[in-house]
Amino acid sequence: MAARLAWRDLRGAALGGMGIALACLMIGVAAIAAVGGMRASVQDGIDAQRRAMLGGDLAIESKDPLPDGLRRFLVAGGASVSRQIALRSMLYKADSDRPGDRLLVDLHGVDSAWPLAGDAPLSPAMPLARALSPQSAIAEPMVLTRLHLRAGDRVRIGNRALTLRAALTTVPDAGSITLAPRVTVPIDDLQQAGLLSAGVLATWTLHAAWPGDDAQRQARAMAVEHDLAQRFPGAGWRLRDIRDASPGLSRMVDQTAQFLTLLGLTALLLGGLGVSAGVSAWMMSRRRLIGVLSSLGASSALIARIIGLQIGVLCFGGIAMGVVLGVLCAWIGLSLASGLLGVGPDIAAMLLSAARASWIGILTALVFTIGPILRGLRVPPATLFRDLPGSEGGPRIWPWTVGAAALLFAVIVLTAGDRRLTAGFALTLLPTLAFLLALGRLLRWSAAWLAVRMRHGGVMRLGVAMLARQGAGASRLVLGLGAGLCGLATIWLVEGALIDQFSRAVPEGAPSFYFIDIQPADLSRFQMILRSMPSMRGEADLPSLRTRVMRLNDTSAENAPATPRTQWALKGDHGLTIMGARPDDIRLTAGQWWSADYDGPPLLSLDAGLAAGWHVGVGDHLTLNVLGRDIDFRIANLRQVAWQSLRMNFAFVASPGLLSHAPHTMVATVRTDGDPTHDADILAAVTDALPGATGIRVADVLATLAAMVRRLSIALTAMALVLLVSGLLVLCATLLAERPRRRQDAAILRALGASDTQLRLIWLVEFTGVGALTGLGAVIGGITLATIAMRLLLNAPLPFMPLRLLAVIVGALALMFVVGLLSLRESLRARPAALLRGSS
Repeated sequence: MAARLAWRDLRGAALGGMGIALACLMIGVAAIAAVGGMRASVQDGIDAQRRAMLGGDLAIESKDPLPDGLRRFLVAGGASVSRQIALRSMLYKADSDRPGDRLLVDLHGVDSAWPLAGDAPLSPAMPLARALSPQSAIAEPMVLTRLHLRAGDRVRIGNRALTLRAALTTVPDAGSITLAPRVTVPIDDLQQAGLLSAGVLATWTLHAAWPGDDAQRQARAMAVEHDLAQRFPGAGWRLRDIRDASPGLSRMVDQTAQFLTLLGLTALLLGGLGVSAGVSAWMMSRRRLIGVLSSLGASSALIARIIGLQIGVLCFGGIAMGVVLGVLCAWIGLSLASGLLGVGPDIAAMLLSAARASWIGILTALVFTIGPILRGLRVPPATLFRDLPGSEGGPRIWPWTVGAAALLFAVIVLTAGDRRLTAGFALTLLPTLAFLLALGRLLRWSAAWLAVRMRHGGVMRLGVAMLARQGAGASRLVLGLGAGLCGLATIWLVEGALIDQFSRAVPEGAPSFYFIDIQPADLSRFQMILRSMPSMRGEADLPSLRTRVMRLNDTSAENAPATPRTQWALKGDHGLTIMGARPDDIRLTAGQWWSADYDGPPLLSLDAGLAAGWHVGVGDHLTLNVLGRDIDFRIANLRQVAWQSLRMNFAFVASPGLLSHAPHTMVATVRTDGDPTHDADILAAVTDALPGATGIRVADVLATLAAMVRRLSIALTAMALVLLVSGLLVLCATLLAERPRRRQDAAILRALGASDTQLRLIWLVEFTGVGALTGLGAVIGGITLATIAMRLLLNAPLPFMPLRLLAVIVGALALMFVVGLLSLRESLRARPAALLRGSS
């Protein structure tokens, strides 16, 4: 009976506010389903290609040449082995003296066994053995485009001339993310190019592959890892199997997807406010039905089932549309990006993500519909027949709402990729919403206080009184629109800060160039070349070695209790320099600097930020692996490192003495007048005279990063628009839910002689107060959240952006005026007779 009555009433009913509620659910569910489906498909694609990305079943990496005994050990164990050497270097267009005919590339030297896993498709197509024959090279298409090269052209690396045979359209063993395009050459040509001097920043790698299925190969790789740890203790190598094939790419995909998913959750939870307002409007439109059924003897349980079925069917329809839209968006997005990401749509992964999104949507609908339904069911039949607004409802509603909210929170956190981040984000929303709700209540209290003291004012006083009246929707309007604008302001401010961070000019005092891999014997020649260039403004150089943290005091680096923001320095290799006298620009925060002629036990100057994150200080010991040897350093002092200055900063600075005569290269910074033509001349002069040196122009790197940020800003803008649309829908739903009350107000004021113009002015006062306070609250909340985000992302302050802040306030007022006046057109047609007859 309940289903029959619910369907009969639903067939002829106008959706009204419930239509907006369905749109809110659809947008939020679609956002979560689309982002989750794309992430799952990309991650599954990465998982399927892990062996190809690794270049085998095991990769052994070192910053120093690997011993021949290691290769023999792997071959004796039944493995196929491939050698590889990788470094950053300059690629030159042969027989060209133009400064622009050179490019910083990621240079890889490979042997004839490469690649052990995956394919290396070439354009034009040819056998790989021919493409990598002696004195040959293959490169990514970007290299050919940037240097205007074609297959068969001559190029040069170091002092070695090569023939560019083909473009490498898909790079195997590309499990890492680099800013430079890749060029692959035979390993013998790389070794003969004069680039592999002592101390050069290069990576030697052995790739190993075994026969058998995936499980057998992985088991064999893990067994070999264990054997290598026993046979070569303290070697300082980095061992990676397919579980760690592409940590950088996987981390980037996870972090991006997690960020976008959190924005999708924000849109859905924000849409929940619209659902609540839409259900309130629906309950208001069903008052006649509830009154008739109650008068005919229907029980409260039967009426609750009828209303619950109606709202359930409508909400399920909105969630289903969101799932379909999300899967469709994920499919289209992956199809368009398949060439870039190397993966296509995975329907199983997308359906699983859609199922998670639908469950979250169902629980969101449950949280935000319980209160309006219970309040609507408690309105007395006499009130219903008179078409008067009902009461706000009893005290037993909140336990149901809190219980459903707790269940929603548990589902969101337990099904998230990063539970800690998701839980922190969800808990952060609570004080934000509480702040906006408090602003709404403050508006009502302030309006009530002001209305009592305004003895005159006419229209103005009535408008203020409208804000303060019992049951007024000012609090809900501030909460709904303010939450959407707060999310928009946060994203907009973060986007502007990122663009400002990477698009502005090079910081004052920052170098124009970094030159790396300069041999100590070539330093005087390097300096002489710079002195001959009129655009040169300054030069600084330091010795450079590579190091890896092995232990903090007696704790291994893997088990060190480091904070998340400092764990990066406990992984991989990092720069180490040697200093005698303390430079003037170094600011110590603890300890004392050593003497210029110090020659005692090794001392270390450590970045104060890393020390705080690692819970170490002056007097503690760090064990660093330098040139394959573990060296124990005592921390002599801590210093503040200004990483954003782009100057020559090192996290680790060693005292002179033990390392002073170790093989190393020099790294130099050069300041110029900034003219691109003059910079190109300096780069050409240095790299032509010193082919092994690599020059990196800071402005070019910042331009590349700025381009990446601009592409990211497109996604941020899209998500900001989703939040804005959600807030706009909440605003519309809230105004629709208030329409009966406003119609009643208009009829009463008309009976008292109010004109249309006076009615519009009364509501204009009300909307001005709500819009102004909403915009102000959104600005305050946006600044707070954006400041936190900038500190977490870049450890940088949030720049002052007055135009963007002003735009948020003006936008709040404009939205409030436009949507408010459009939604009140019907209320202006209300007549006292209609109110007295009790008709709608």
